[in-house]
Amino acid sequence: MSEDAEEPAPEHFTSAAADARKARERSHIGVGKWDATVVTYGLAGRLIGTVVVTLPLLWFVYWLVPFGFVGVVCWFVVFPRMLRDLWRRADRL
Repeated sequence: MSEDAEEPAPEHFTSAAADARKARERSHIGVGKWDATVVTYGLAGRLIGTVVVTLPLLWFVYWLVPFGFVGVVCWFVVFPRMLRDLWRRADRL
C-alpha cells in the first residue's frame, strides 16, 4: 500500500448541526403540553398544583389587613412565575 492512499469516507456523514436538528425532531415526538414526563406533571398534577399555588393568595386576600396586603403584593411577583413554570412544556425547560 502506498502512503498517499486516503481512508474511505464514512458511509453516513452528517454535520453536527444536522445531528442536533434530528435529535430535536426526535425529542418532540410524543411530548405535548398535557403529557407527563420525568421533569413535568400531567394534566391532573398541573391542575392540583395550580390550586395549591392559589391557596396562599386566597388566604392573603382574606386577611388583607395589614400583613395580607404585603402578602398580596409579594404574591403577584411570585405567582405568575410559579404558574408559568408549572404549565411549561417539557421541551421548553
